[in-house]
Amino acid sequence: MPAPTQPISGASGGGGGTDERIKVSLTDTIASYLSSKLSSHTDTPIVLNIVNPGGNEILELNLDGDQVEITWIPTTYTRNASAPEATDILDLAAHLKGIDDFLGLNDVEAVNQRLRIEKLFNSAYDDHYAEMTYVGDNLTSVDIWEDSGKTLKLFTRTLSYSGDDLTTVTTVDETTSALLTATLTYSGDNLDTVTKVVS
Repeated sequence: MPAPTQPISGASGGGGGTDERIKVSLTDTIASYLSSKLSSHTDTPIVLNIVNPGGNEILELNLDGDQVEITWIPTTYTRNASAPEATDILDLAAHLKGIDDFLGLNDVEAVNQRLRIEKLFNSAYDDHYAEMTYVGDNLTSVDIWEDSGKTLKLFTRTLSYSGDDLTTVTTVDETTSALLTATLTYSGDNLDTVTKVVS
């Protein structure tokens, strides 16, 4: 029959015939000690450590915040796993290194130019006349005009692909000739980086 258990708070010093083992739930088939009942997911950088083994033991959980996994893919900066605290590009440290690189390589004016073009394009798309062109299922261009008469062009966006993967998006502000180029790279089937440059 399963070994009897008692709550953690009811545990006492070792010996004396007291069963100090625990179960995860009433349906748990094996009772054991706390340290063997706790584990961390492979994507969660938690290390379990017994403090003062053989004495008044404490189970210590150490979380390495640098290696917390973030699956969100940024579009403004490029993740960089070269930081010594990072093990791969999903780690928080890789995101922070990418932000640090971005701030070091880009001045405020360059960032504002990129944001300005993107904001104006989105606003023009919502408020004016847009024509879209497809090749198969892939959108290849977006042309935005002042109105359906198409006498004044506001923006031209061109999308390029490698197979079905979007690799480059160029956006031209036709009123200022400013060009925003976004370059996308992949690791296998997953989007890896997005780099944006204004010229």
